[in-house]
Amino acid sequence: MIFIGYYPSWSDLDSVIDPSKQVNIFVDLKNCLTGLFMKEAIQTTIDVNRGSTQPITDIFMSWLDFVLFHFRYMEKHKINMNLFHISDSGDSVYHRSIYKDYKMNRTITKFNITADLEEDEIKKIVRQNLNAIHKAASKMYNNHSIDLAHFESDFVAHYLIKKQYNDDKFINIIYSRDTDMFQTLKFRNTKIFYRNSKDDKMFYDYTNWYTKFEKKVNIDPSFPIENFIYIKCIAGDKSDGVPGIRGYGFKKAYILLNNIKRPIDSIEDLKEAIEPFDVKHKILDNWDIVERNYKLVCFDEIIKHIPYLAFNEFNRLDNQEKFSFGETMLFINKIHQKWGGIV
Repeated sequence: MIFIGYYPSWSDLDSVIDPSKQVNIFVDLKNCLTGLFMKEAIQTTIDVNRGSTQPITDIFMSWLDFVLFHFRYMEKHKINMNLFHISDSGDSVYHRSIYKDYKMNRTITKFNITADLEEDEIKKIVRQNLNAIHKAASKMYNNHSIDLAHFESDFVAHYLIKKQYNDDKFINIIYSRDTDMFQTLKFRNTKIFYRNSKDDKMFYDYTNWYTKFEKKVNIDPSFPIENFIYIKCIAGDKSDGVPGIRGYGFKKAYILLNNIKRPIDSIEDLKEAIEPFDVKHKILDNWDIVERNYKLVCFDEIIKHIPYLAFNEFNRLDNQEKFSFGETMLFINKIHQKWGGIV
């Protein structure tokens, strides 16, 4: 059963990858586990494993095939590719300290729960598989594991690119459908692979990012990508349960910000730039909401509050002993021999 359906084709990758550069792929694991939201996938997994005393490893095995897909591409095209597998515990002390209802609209019930399994049991299965993924990734050639406890991991790709990979010798690709990630496209060497279905997929970067939102509003191509996140500061983000200023949705916030014909570089800069266009001072009168949302959604702000334990996760990336490429392929084959056949 394919739980991670977030595959570009080889020709898709060919269209954006320069073999002379190092490729970094940042995998938003929970976001890419599209099979968890498919009733057939959940039910088939339950049926196949019914009565078994063995742990349910379907998610882990699907991830292993996902890694193998990229390894084969790497080997065929002789490129240097790193895979960063990113997840979290699902709870963020930082975000809840700012807004107690943050993501309270999201529950495990978005998964296709059936009568066969309780919510807690599905959570347990997902967590067991994520633990196995991170344990394996920490040993595998050019694979890296980041799993944060009590701190949301959305910002991780942004942080690593800003700190280490914001250079023309790198190509960074984020696999995610989380539109918060679009703020990271301000780094000119970064793309997002956004996939809804087999035939509905796109690589976005700083040159075409605005087309993702054309169903909401026709964004001027000259609108700076740096200003995208400030739309969410004003309008909020319904998917995360973050309310904006009453009367301001995505479209109205964009129209207001489109009066500012330059990149905004801070919340203070936004306040100064918006004042001449703030009709009836509705934005400034509700500035506490804008500031709160900035702390919740802006990765550059969140990075300032990364806890010590999260830094340990990042430091650990550089201190892990890894299998060689050949050893990793043997490792994958051994797992398949035990659980799912030889690859």
